[in-house]
Amino acid sequence: MDCTLKSFLLSSLATLSFISSAFAEVCFENLSAKLETENIEINDSAGAWCIQNSTNGRHVDKHESGFPKVEYEYKKSLPHGDWVFYYRNGKKRREVSFLKGKLTGTSQFYNEKEELIFQVDFNDNKRAGNFKQFYPNGKTAIKGYFSNNNKTSRWQYFDEAGVLLKDIEYIEGIKNGWSSEWYGAERPKSLGRYFNNVQEGRWFYWTMQNEFKEAVTYSKGLLHGPYQNFYEGKKPKEEGQYFLGKKEGEWISFTEEGKKNQSKTYKSGLLHGPFEEWYKNGQRAVLGNYRFNFKQGTWVTWHSNGQKKHQWSHEAGIHEGRDVWWYESGQKKSVADYLDNKLNGEERKWDFFGNLTSVIEYEDGKPDGVWIGYHFNTKQISEKGFFNHGKATGKWEYFYSNGKKKSEGFYDAGVPKGEWKHWDEAGYRIANRKS
Repeated sequence: MDCTLKSFLLSSLATLSFISSAFAEVCFENLSAKLETENIEINDSAGAWCIQNSTNGRHVDKHESGFPKVEYEYKKSLPHGDWVFYYRNGKKRREVSFLKGKLTGTSQFYNEKEELIFQVDFNDNKRAGNFKQFYPNGKTAIKGYFSNNNKTSRWQYFDEAGVLLKDIEYIEGIKNGWSSEWYGAERPKSLGRYFNNVQEGRWFYWTMQNEFKEAVTYSKGLLHGPYQNFYEGKKPKEEGQYFLGKKEGEWISFTEEGKKNQSKTYKSGLLHGPFEEWYKNGQRAVLGNYRFNFKQGTWVTWHSNGQKKHQWSHEAGIHEGRDVWWYESGQKKSVADYLDNKLNGEERKWDFFGNLTSVIEYEDGKPDGVWIGYHFNTKQISEKGFFNHGKATGKWEYFYSNGKKKSEGFYDAGVPKGEWKHWDEAGYRIANRKS
């Protein structure tokens, strides 16, 4: 092959290679609106941001429908000038500008009805300058500022009526500075500061009814320091301290009238220490102690008239030892013993007038041993018998309030057995009945 022919073929192959590469599909995924919009679902169709001809000059690619897909230009083999992308229905989708292959100027994005959704400024291929996002009614939804592709300065968020809902300060894409939110016009929701993207210092919160709700303190995004919660009308509801996100020390809650109604102590977020409650009349209602979230030691409750109501003990949260109840009059109501959260031993009960109403033996939480019951407001026995592991067993006797026997018979594992005898209140026998 002579040299001239060889040179021609090599030149032709190079030309064909250039033509082939010039007409290869080129995609600009950085034009996807998903990168810029907030709270709007964007569905990019396959190849939405691709062009078919990267040769110098103005070009138009079309959809299968015949409508233009994109109008664009290349200069010195780089994207240049104004580009316009379209939906399949022919409506404008996005407008961008290039300078020497890099995005520049204001870019705008539209929905399929050609309603403006957002606009953002570019410089040297980076978002730099104003950003605005819009509702379909044309009202501003979000406005802010970019620098070097990062949010900076104040960003504001609005509802469809144009009422400000949120105002946040950014530095280099990170929340830094004041942040405030609103439920609507002149109805604040929260106010506080961010430092390096986390809440810091005092923050204040309000209810939808424009009532002050709580004041809290943050350190590096964790609750740390004084905490206050309020009823409507700014009256305190609860106050205490946090330490690195966990409750610490005494926490006090109040009634709507401003009276203390509960005090509890925390250690590293766990109940640990004294616990007290009060009635609205100021009388103490409960006194006890916690140890690492479990009730510990003696606990006492009172009636609202100041008379003791209940006294019992715990060991690491388990009900142990003597358990005593009283009526409001001060008369003892019951005495029992507990072991491992279960009744164990003798339990005695009295009526309001001090008359013994029952004596029962328990084992492992079940009646076990002698059972004696008394008529209300008398000292007359109403019944007596025996339990074995929670089931009536052996001979049982029942009595009228005048002391006369009413009936007697036998139980076997809780089931009446054999013939039972019965008497009327005068002491006369009634026909026997078989169980």
